[in-house]
Amino acid sequence: MQQLYLTGDGASASAAQLMNALNVPFSGFQLTPVRVGGSLRGEALHLLLPPPKPRLNDVLCRVRLTEKDWLLLPQVMEEIAAPGLCGTFSTRTPILIDRIEPEMLACPAFCDALMQVQAREQLAIFVVADGAEKPLQQMMPENRQRWFSAPDTRAETLVEAAMLRL
Repeated sequence: MQQLYLTGDGASASAAQLMNALNVPFSGFQLTPVRVGGSLRGEALHLLLPPPKPRLNDVLCRVRLTEKDWLLLPQVMEEIAAPGLCGTFSTRTPILIDRIEPEMLACPAFCDALMQVQAREQLAIFVVADGAEKPLQQMMPENRQRWFSAPDTRAETLVEAAMLRL
């Protein structure tokens, strides 16, 4: 099965619209903003299926150091994100990975989990941040990739492409 890869500004919003349009439960994860006093301080890893231990959900995984500099906490990717993704395989639900940042691709367990997700027969939607596109394209078999630029692709086109894969 081909997988859907969304890039560009608005890719996360397009993924959310796609989830709503398909109206089925998803597994996987989303990065959610962490704000302190109204200011963005980082991002938490939110697993879409509740983990066995609630304390493993909404764990800080990226810390904002400056306007443009972020620090990834690799232990969160290795010990929570990777097993969380692999734990979704028995559910047969579509998988959403909302957002892959370039520094995440330096985590071996996370990359292995991405490869396992990509090899599955269930629909998977990958939201890919700037800078992660090329390394991810090189990791994944070309014949299973379907890339869309979120600002340039109508929502109906994405829904149609996803429906063909359900």
